[in-house]
Amino acid sequence: MKKIISILTASIPMMFISLPAFANDGAADPNSWLGYVGLGAGLAIGLAALGGSLGQGKAAAAALEGIARNPQASGKIMTPMIIGLALIESLVIYGLLIGIFLNGHIGDTVAMHKTSFAIQNADVATQTDINKTQIGQDKEAQDEAIKAKQEAKKKKDAAKAK
Repeated sequence: MKKIISILTASIPMMFISLPAFANDGAADPNSWLGYVGLGAGLAIGLAALGGSLGQGKAAAAALEGIARNPQASGKIMTPMIIGLALIESLVIYGLLIGIFLNGHIGDTVAMHKTSFAIQNADVATQTDINKTQIGQDKEAQDEAIKAKQEAKKKKDAAKAK
């Protein structure tokens, strides 16, 4: 019971301290989920290390207790204990690899979003240039139409004057 209380005493303040890290100002951010991926990576490594250390501690304690009861069996106890410790450590390494993979995924996703944002900006700039060109062409066409109307009006006025 004391262990649970001490764990809760340590973990609850940490949860409240980490809450502002996920605070959002209300703007829709396409990368807002990346914080949760980082949290997942941290939890994967932390829980793997916690579980591995507890398992290794219990395995070592049981092996030492067995050796203390029967010192002649130490050779038969040590080999399976070392193999068991290596298997437990391999699970911790899997947790580390998952954390590294998730962390790498964050970097790839941010780079992908930056690239797509740059492409969108380039598309907007190109569309703006196209629009400016069309506006310029329309303006030229309007100027020609105005000139044609003015010339037609001059001809009409000249015909009326005769």
